[in-house]
Amino acid sequence: MLYTENKTALTVKASSTCLVPDVMVLEWGANNTMPCTWAGALCAALKSMGENYTYEQIMGMSGACYRLAFCEVWDWSALDALVAFSYDVPLYEAIGYEPVWACRLEKDERTLERRRIVADICRGVPVVAMNLRVAPEWGIITGYSGNGKTLFCRTYFDGDRLNENKDYLETENWPFLIAHFGKKREKPSALAILSGSLRALANSFEAPPRDGYFQGEKGYMKWIEGLQNESIWAADCPPSDLDRRFDVHLSTVYQLVDARRCENRPRCSSPPYRTS
Repeated sequence: MLYTENKTALTVKASSTCLVPDVMVLEWGANNTMPCTWAGALCAALKSMGENYTYEQIMGMSGACYRLAFCEVWDWSALDALVAFSYDVPLYEAIGYEPVWACRLEKDERTLERRRIVADICRGVPVVAMNLRVAPEWGIITGYSGNGKTLFCRTYFDGDRLNENKDYLETENWPFLIAHFGKKREKPSALAILSGSLRALANSFEAPPRDGYFQGEKGYMKWIEGLQNESIWAADCPPSDLDRRFDVHLSTVYQLVDARRCENRPRCSSPPYRTS
């Protein structure tokens, strides 16, 4: 930080390298586990900005605590929070930020986006993104070097790659979804936030399939139909197909249990939308 020429304001000095400090480590299976990577990444990013929402509050305010999505070809991508329903809409409304999205940018479209990322990092704001390392899950862009040529991140796949200082790792991929924290606006009332969450419950439970993903009531039905379909569980099925279906089934149960845990937790942990 430095003063402007007239000494009346502070500005950020241009730097070829900049990091947002103290972005928490993301991981599965920790004592304070956050298995929904979208909500976990948002929670960690917001905490680094001084916005101390819990993971359960992010899940509750967005309505993701009520979610269930299923793909009848038994694909892990159905576990992603936003694949079938836009839970981001009630969430950003609740926390009082205007989201700025960048989706599947081609190489010749990325120069301007890199500048946006650099600008955010310079003002101490991390950027939430998908597919930063290893696999398409949500993580956080935490810094850059080389004027933005190299990006650093936190992801759920960092694990044993972290050193003793838990330093950020370099990204391996250009993310195909990027979400900036845009303009800050006034937060709605506690009742309005609760109403938005409950609308997400009703709308997602009755929503039609989207891009091959079944949600809510239809998601449960497709999941049940698949479990009852003996032909896809027969001994002569390719082992890789059986392994995938078993893993998707167990992962879906795990995410469902976590979502419902979050549905119950906020009501006894004084979230910002509590009305009593």
